[in-house]
Amino acid sequence: IGHALEVMGGYENITHGEAVAAGIIMETQIAHYKNICPTKEMNEIEDIIKRLQLNPRLNWEEFDLEKLWNTILLDKKNKKGGIRFVLQEAIGKVDLYQPLWKEDVAYVFNAILTEKKKGGIKIC
Repeated sequence: IGHALEVMGGYENITHGEAVAAGIIMETQIAHYKNICPTKEMNEIEDIIKRLQLNPRLNWEEFDLEKLWNTILLDKKNKKGGIRFVLQEAIGKVDLYQPLWKEDVAYVFNAILTEKKKGGIKIC
C-alpha cells in the first residue's frame, strides 16, 4: 500500500519514508481488522511510527479508493493475479497474505476518512 500511496501522492508531495509509514499503518489496521494483529500490537506499531516522526502528510480527501486499488494491483509482490500483502502479526513478525480483497483496503480507507472527519485520525 505504501508504494501505491507514494505514486498517488506524487513523489514531490510525500517522501518515500512517509508513504511506507502510511502503508505500514494501513496494513497493520487491515491485519487488525482480519484478526491477525492484536489491538495492543497495532497501537504499539502506530506509536513507534509517530515517535520516529514519520507521520505521513497525506490529504486523504484527495485520494480515491478505486485509483488506490488499481495502483496496488501494479505492485511487484502480486503473483498470477493474486493480491499479496505483507501484514503485521506482531512487532517484528510479518507474513505474506493472499488473497486480500478490495473490501479489506476499503474498510481501512473509509475508517481513516471517517476518523479524520472526527479529528481522531492517527494518519495525518
